[in-house]
Amino acid sequence: MQHVSQYLGGLGYKSGLREWNKRCHNAGCGACDGMDIDQIAKALKTLRLKVRSHRYRGQDQVRRFIDRGPPLLFGQGEDMFEDGDHWMFIYGCSKRQVYVGNVISPLQSTELWGWKRFRRELNTQELYSINV
Repeated sequence: MQHVSQYLGGLGYKSGLREWNKRCHNAGCGACDGMDIDQIAKALKTLRLKVRSHRYRGQDQVRRFIDRGPPLLFGQGEDMFEDGDHWMFIYGCSKRQVYVGNVISPLQSTELWGWKRFRRELNTQELYSINV
């Protein structure tokens, strides 16, 4: 979970790994379990952040969110896991690519995806904005 504290640092929050683990545990996830979007939202709310769900409406919608500044979370893959979902975040985009970070990897391991791959990987057709 080190990536989360690095990511939160980019939003201006100084939350160490131990503190973030405590917030996640209080949100209902165990040390070895994944987190669903409700648990992620609950943990982020302890930092006075809001997580809102939005139906995916295309590239223009993603660009508008990214232009406003907050990153977007999304579920990735064909199947979501029973005990927790695999979540990634979008931190930028262009006309041809989506800049994604893997929530279970260090922030430095980011990828550039084409929009076609993004649409194929997007599970549940929902995006989650994090509003400061």
